Amino acid sequence: MPRRPAFTLLATLAVCSCASPKPAEPTISPVHHHPTIATATKPRFHIETTGLEGDAPSPHYWIVTSTHRVPLPDLPHPDATTCPGANFTISPDQQWIFADEKLYHRANEVWLLHRDSELHYSLVGTPTFGRAALDYFTRATGKRLPSDYYFITRIGPWPDHGNRIRLTLYSDDWLDTALCYDLKTRKFSISDDQTTTYY
Repeated sequence: MPRRPAFTLLATLAVCSCASPKPAEPTISPVHHHPTIATATKPRFHIETTGLEGDAPSPHYWIVTSTHRVPLPDLPHPDATTCPGANFTISPDQQWIFADEKLYHRANEVWLLHRDSELHYSLVGTPTFGRAALDYFTRATGKRLPSDYYFITRIGPWPDHGNRIRLTLYSDDWLDTALCYDLKTRKFSISDDQTTTYY
């Protein structure tokens, strides 16, 4: 039997090795990034007061964050009184600010501010929130104001649920009542619960 040349066997092996499929290269699957919902977090702020120096203080208030300093509206004073500066309570959602200022005797004045955009707020109630509450009370009850009076307005806790805040209007002898204010409808009502007061 004739011998086949060695180069023929080598050529056959070479052809077979070239014709055989290459092993599949590993593929890298693209990473699919699921879209995330960006939660709009409002910057935390505090309120600073300027203009308290001197015998006749004229306070101005500023909302201050780590990057911004924005003025709050000036708080109007229906009575000509010395303005010692207000204390502020900010709602948990930062949509509302309640300002309370001690005036003469035991009286105080209060204002409510609502967030319009970003760090800008506007006043609610004319001429003040406290006077608007008192005006509502006198219209709803027909009770006349004494010629010489003072009154105190206190706000209860910000609501955990719902839209209503509770107020107490108080003055010696002639006024001691609780109102509600609906933050959504912007309307007062006389509270069904007259047992809880905030002095």
